[in-house]
Amino acid sequence: MGGLPRSGSTLLTAILNQHPKVYASPSSNLLDMYFALHHGIYDSEPYKMGLRQKECDNTLQSLGNLFYSNIKKPVIIDKNRHWGTPGNIPAQQMFNKNPKTIFILRPILEVLSSFVKLAEKNPNNYIDHAIANEDFFVKYYREVNDVRCEWLMKPENSIGRSLLAIGSSLKNPKNNLFIWYADLITNPQIVLNKIHQFIGVNSFEYNFENIKQLDKHIDYEGIKDLHTIQSKIHSNKTQPKLILSDYIINKYGNALDFVFTEGV
Repeated sequence: MGGLPRSGSTLLTAILNQHPKVYASPSSNLLDMYFALHHGIYDSEPYKMGLRQKECDNTLQSLGNLFYSNIKKPVIIDKNRHWGTPGNIPAQQMFNKNPKTIFILRPILEVLSSFVKLAEKNPNNYIDHAIANEDFFVKYYREVNDVRCEWLMKPENSIGRSLLAIGSSLKNPKNNLFIWYADLITNPQIVLNKIHQFIGVNSFEYNFENIKQLDKHIDYEGIKDLHTIQSKIHSNKTQPKLILSDYIINKYGNALDFVFTEGV
């Protein structure tokens, strides 16, 4: 599972875990572990000399099963926003010859508004820390929320990497399912039925009035309850026009146009 931050992925994984055959992870470092091992193995002298290459390949292939060895459900959905980026396709195919990815989308201005609201409520947040510590020139001539948005939209940060993954995955739509946050909030069972069909599991009637979060998150990066969900589905209303400047609205309002262009 990939997609944009602040788009409902934590909520969706909590709902999916009600299904008797599905385990959906919280944010996972399986992909990070894979790449750490990948570089360590394939850049090593023994591998380049042709020594025990098959054993090395088998080790990488078994990483996913080892990582989730305590999960007894037959279908596992690993959540990482970097799934789908071009460099991660080999990793996906290493774990599954026919990988499928669920992407959750939300208008960029709503994503930025959500982050800005969190930053305002949490003055010790990681966004402001990063801006203060970086040689980020925008901070010298834009107002604070504009600067936050510009930092969030840097290509190497989470939104930019998510957009890379989404854009790359549009080239292979059969192996990817795109879900909009608004649909998840307003028609959750219809969205879940689409996921059932996509991943090949039987239909299931979910309880949207008592959603339980299996994996608890501690407060992280100076933002309280960053990944805490409510027990009932409710819209996290963000009105960009009341939060963001015209400058940001005009600059990033069409940042997802490429998705609409591809007909998702």
